[in-house]
Amino acid sequence: MVRVVGARKALLTDIVRYNNTQNPVRLSAVRLLDPIQESIRSKLAPLDYRYAPKQEGAKLSRSPLRIELERITQYLGALSDQTVLEAVAKKADLYDKSYKSIFPRSLTAERVLLIWRLALAIEEKRISMLEGVGGADADPVMAAILGVHGTPWGLYVANKLIEKNGNDLAKVSLEKIASQEFGAALDKYAVKAMDLYTELAVNILSSDEDLPNPRNQMRVQKFLEKLKRNLHLRTT
Repeated sequence: MVRVVGARKALLTDIVRYNNTQNPVRLSAVRLLDPIQESIRSKLAPLDYRYAPKQEGAKLSRSPLRIELERITQYLGALSDQTVLEAVAKKADLYDKSYKSIFPRSLTAERVLLIWRLALAIEEKRISMLEGVGGADADPVMAAILGVHGTPWGLYVANKLIEKNGNDLAKVSLEKIASQEFGAALDKYAVKAMDLYTELAVNILSSDEDLPNPRNQMRVQKFLEKLKRNLHLRTT
């Protein structure tokens, strides 16, 4: 059975979200229908990127050309002081009150692709560093710093470095961002950002004994404030 509803696009997300409330619907699935997502999807398609693909029956393996909405939302949220803690600890909340600040109408496909490629480079560097200190058997502090929280925090630091450098990336084309040469440049930022983040995080966690669990320490405002302050001093 199919019911067809004629409505303005602005109402589509509300219809999907509230129509059958007895069946749980993830808010991330509802956001797939947003006009901003449709616009980014259409602009990245010619480059063979599958952006925010609709939900499918079988779980597909990850691919650099497949940009899942859950991951890119977390990565974009990690860039801002206002949403980075949600990106680290409460990813589901990003689709609710923070959604419009993460996906404003001014957000471009170029910005999305840039952050996606930068995040992949940081993720690769994080995993390599974690393996280098012993992986699952690493010291608890290093295991927390280079665990899953390390990717959004590393991305936060990398974005600060790019902003501090004063590079105007708004004028870079999609084709340029997708190129191999541009990826090599982003790799350099990823390496620098992860090295700097790791150094600062070790100092912060080693000096804070209020929260004995390093993983929990990285999820609170106090950690963010110390990281911001130390990062500002180092980048200056």
